[in-house]
Amino acid sequence: MSFFSRHNHAGSGRVPGGSSEVDAARWFARRELGLLRGDEADTLERWRKDPQNEAALDSIAAALEQSRSAAATPGIVRMRDEALAYRPPTSRTLGNIPSGLAAAVLVIALTATLILHESGQDVTAPSSATASTDLAPVSANSIAASTNVYATRKGEIRAVKLLDGSLLTLNTDSRVEVALTPTQRRLSILSGQALFNVAHDKNRPFVVTAGPVEVTAVGTQFDIHIGQRRTEVVVLEGRVRIEPLARRGIARFISALDRRYLDPGQRLVAQTEGELSVAVADTERATSWRHGRLIFRGEPLEDAVAEFNRYSEHQIIIEDTTLARLPVSGVFSSARPKNFLAAVADFYSMRIEERGPQLTVLSLRKE
Repeated sequence: MSFFSRHNHAGSGRVPGGSSEVDAARWFARRELGLLRGDEADTLERWRKDPQNEAALDSIAAALEQSRSAAATPGIVRMRDEALAYRPPTSRTLGNIPSGLAAAVLVIALTATLILHESGQDVTAPSSATASTDLAPVSANSIAASTNVYATRKGEIRAVKLLDGSLLTLNTDSRVEVALTPTQRRLSILSGQALFNVAHDKNRPFVVTAGPVEVTAVGTQFDIHIGQRRTEVVVLEGRVRIEPLARRGIARFISALDRRYLDPGQRLVAQTEGELSVAVADTERATSWRHGRLIFRGEPLEDAVAEFNRYSEHQIIIEDTTLARLPVSGVFSSARPKNFLAAVADFYSMRIEERGPQLTVLSLRKE
């Protein structure tokens, strides 16, 4: 039996001997960390029926969001960078931490504490788009815990309506695992690319694990593509939070320091070795696959070929490295790679050779 099961009365709104704020912090932590076990989900729902408890839970969530924003302010970022640049001695005792690093930790902790104490006001999250749907979302309380894996073959695009009202659209050769419970929505992109239209539910964050990062949204639209060398996240509507799965330095203890936020029109690239970068997104190019189009704006030929290879069992290979680096621009049908090859061959001096029914080889044309 869990802590909350032992101490909470089944029909009561408060835990004997504790305040709503303290209980809210405990419930919030267990829910966010996915630690609810057994009948705790039902106990939490009963506890939240008391308006005072629900308000306390909302206050904790708002305070945490404010502390996350504070972690991105210039002063905190500067201290974070100084802390991450420090290389500690072999001893791991707190007494050996230099005063500069200790001060940075102390200021960050005080900032979060002040925000928590000043969070009594009502904080409203920015409005975000809800997935358009032709089916009514199912109530969270009526959803039994379930895990499903959705997949597409090469050349296939598939749209899946989830029980919470969210819409999941899978690109070619993709696999996504979906786990929905009354308290959380967790998804994992196992391979490929997917577009997420997230139904709003403030009590159940929508969390997607993709390559080296974790993407969290409440109600928004975003696209994630896992490639061979990197993972890309593009936000179309709303806002998402990005957190690396592997933390470094002081961020291992203060996770807010490693968080990034993406707004509409922004793109995050996560390299396989863990480096993150944010830039302006080409949203048209990022989502053109939904309409069967591939858009290239000066990408190397090898990248364009790799993109076409995702959509067909018929594969294209490039034999010459000079040819592989040539830039390609244009709009092409993902279902017609031969049209793409003909256009590229006409523009550049290259030879197209068919080596069997499933292989095309590109090489420099010898005059």
